[in-house]
Amino acid sequence: MVAEQFQDNGRGSPAPSKGGRPHALTPEVQEHILRLVGQGNFVETAVAASGITKQCLYNWRKRLAKGDPVAERYREFFDALKTALALGEVAALRQVLAGGAGWQRWAWFLERRHPHHWAKKDMIMIKGVRDPSELSDEELEDLERRLRGRRLA
Repeated sequence: MVAEQFQDNGRGSPAPSKGGRPHALTPEVQEHILRLVGQGNFVETAVAASGITKQCLYNWRKRLAKGDPVAERYREFFDALKTALALGEVAALRQVLAGGAGWQRWAWFLERRHPHHWAKKDMIMIKGVRDPSELSDEELEDLERRLRGRRLA
């Protein structure tokens, strides 16, 4: 049913709104996004594959958070999106714990998809792109202390 609706352009038919542009986040698009996220795709990937921009999704989420009554139509969708993300993690963990053939790929998936929960703790994540030669002596000493502390733990 849904797959047929997405064969042409991946979006379904936009629902017209009163006097403005049609809403891109149609029920069909929402269902497609939720299905893709539930399969383990990143939200941004699912949104792009569904034919809308991530900025569109972020704008609606922001409007909903600010209490915009027009955005209320998407409250159920954003709640379902949180659930889909959690269910994807649960399904992957179930595969790891079952220990069957290929459990490592699910562990790899969890480490990368949810690094705050599943990444190895013996690594320090350095965010941003910065040339180490530009670090001050204090920053280098702090980094060295943190690295040594990790080895001792």
